[in-house]
Amino acid sequence: MYIVLILKLILYLFLLLFQRIKNIRFKFQILKFFISNYSLKNLFKFFQDRNINPSKNLFFKKFTSLNQNKWKKTNFYNTNNKDDIFLTSFVHLPEDVIPNSIIAKYLANIKKSKIIAIIDKEDIQAEIIMRSYGIKNFRYLKNPSIISEIIFFIKSFFLLEKIKTFKNLLNYKKNKIHFGKIVIEHVIRHTGKPYIEKLDFKVCYFLAQAFLLEKKIEKIFKEFSSRSMVMSENQFLPSGVIFQKALTNKISVFGRSGAPKKISVVKFSNVNEIYTERAQVSEKFYSLITKKNINFISEKGKKLFYKRVNKMGDPSFKRENFFSFNKSIKNYSKKDICKLYGWDENKKILGIYAHTFLDGNYVVGWRTFNDNFDWLDSTLKVASNLKKFNFLAKPHPMDKFYKRAKFNTSNLIGNYIERYNNIKLFPDDISIKSGLKVIDVGITSHGTVSLECMSYGKPCITAGRTSWGDMILNEKPISKKKYFYSLVNAEKLLKPKKDVIKKLHSYIYIQQNLMAIEHPLLADILVNRDVNRIQYWRESLKLLKKYNFKNDIFRSSFEYQIKNNFRHTINLKKLEQLKIYEKLI
Repeated sequence: MYIVLILKLILYLFLLLFQRIKNIRFKFQILKFFISNYSLKNLFKFFQDRNINPSKNLFFKKFTSLNQNKWKKTNFYNTNNKDDIFLTSFVHLPEDVIPNSIIAKYLANIKKSKIIAIIDKEDIQAEIIMRSYGIKNFRYLKNPSIISEIIFFIKSFFLLEKIKTFKNLLNYKKNKIHFGKIVIEHVIRHTGKPYIEKLDFKVCYFLAQAFLLEKKIEKIFKEFSSRSMVMSENQFLPSGVIFQKALTNKISVFGRSGAPKKISVVKFSNVNEIYTERAQVSEKFYSLITKKNINFISEKGKKLFYKRVNKMGDPSFKRENFFSFNKSIKNYSKKDICKLYGWDENKKILGIYAHTFLDGNYVVGWRTFNDNFDWLDSTLKVASNLKKFNFLAKPHPMDKFYKRAKFNTSNLIGNYIERYNNIKLFPDDISIKSGLKVIDVGITSHGTVSLECMSYGKPCITAGRTSWGDMILNEKPISKKKYFYSLVNAEKLLKPKKDVIKKLHSYIYIQQNLMAIEHPLLADILVNRDVNRIQYWRESLKLLKKYNFKNDIFRSSFEYQIKNNFRHTINLKKLEQLKIYEKLI
């Protein structure tokens, strides 16, 4: 047994060597990108003077030049203040770097502090953008030495031999950091596989990387006395480790949510919020807003909701609209659906709404199933045997976006459709309103569709924490047994009461209108690696030329959030319209 273990370790060490070679190849790809997008002559100058923009994109160069001049006027912070602000961005897209940098600048001006940027060493674009905001202090995440990597890899190898099972890895924590969940999410995202079959080399490799990363971040944290951090992602590597390490070190994290133009900032203050949905409205804030305005606000939310289901939703939620709405929509009745699939009209129809396998497996907090694949596969297995119901399944719209996925929600649902007549797809061109109208019960693990179903007066079965459930329904973790019981007995589920629907409508208004604000500096262009960069920088430059610091409603709203220690940014203009601004001061 000991010999087998040693042989396995030797094999893994050879694979580690190949992985490092792959990483070198990736660096060559980065170099290729630099050659095609940057002037090599100016790139050399950049390494001598970091304030130079070596890009070949004229609009990008004009943007950084003007941006530098604009923000010089707002450098009100005192660099002697020891309460530094950390700024991170690891998505490697300007659509991520720019809003994060703006929020960090606001915070620096409020707290009179300097900004410390933490970025990948190779992310020159992020550094160029951040420096245009007057940020001068950088700490780089570099690839570890071969010796360090081998040491941590061997440690991870023997740790996994003790852990043995997926369940034990899922629950594995060290220094209050959920290393198991972070690594599982990253492996799924990196490999494109919908779930982890065994604790193999990839798991061992990324677990070692997570431990190495913690060591690097700990060193940076000790160097500065920061109490604040600005970031967007809080899952995968490196963001998951950095986010949780910050909270365990009592560093408040200001997490940006939303894109591309309509955004908000949510404040995470302690380790208990590590797995808290960003969109979750705090009970304190909900009570403040709705205490004497529930009827008015719920009516506003109701109008927003029906605008969404009847048309194309809020145009400012461009990413959501792109992936969730069809340009060509059609109204279907239950009769139409049953005729299409040869179903008995007397049978109830249950709607199954899938979650993408490669994203958001643990961000919501508690869940009944291991991951998104486990939930969907388990639900479809039970559904296939429930002949008293018919099921309409909806693949996740982001399936088209995740090209790396080796097996997605469409593939899994397709496997069941081929074998079982009572499981079919929602028609591609069905309107949201029709979809909600034809189903009798909604089924989701933790998605926002539960909010839509119940807002429409339909019961919904969930298997995980939702952003609104704690506040409105006092959701608690449930067992698989109870979940399956609800599924089998779905015809007995009661429709949500009027007071619950009223609360849900008010929640919609708060979430979409009060906590999401259009930023005057952000281009209304979908966040995507295939975006036309000339178009993006041209639009960003146009907005920058028009920008006035004093008239920035997002800035004043963010300052109001900090002053009152609210979890979310609140649109001050909307508050004033509600005539409750004075009550909250």
